[in-house]
Amino acid sequence: MISRGEVALIIAMKGIALGLMDEQFVAPVILMVVVTTVITPILLKVVYSSKYDSIDYENSELVNSYEKAKDFERASQALLRQDEGTSKIKIL
Repeated sequence: MISRGEVALIIAMKGIALGLMDEQFVAPVILMVVVTTVITPILLKVVYSSKYDSIDYENSELVNSYEKAKDFERASQALLRQDEGTSKIKIL
């Protein structure tokens, strides 16, 4: 269960224990906690799925910058290997 559902149940039980809420409201509170806990992720997925389907990842600046960083990393690793190769030759 998601933490907000657990918090609602704890508060409901405290309310009953302190006499702030009648026991007749326990079932509706538990039902609403379960329903909102189950429905929220489903609704969020429906709402945000269409938003992310329309993104063109191939022309995205973020993807392009990542590719450039990957190319830079490969180039720097090649230079380091090349430098290690020449330093070994100088030592011998």
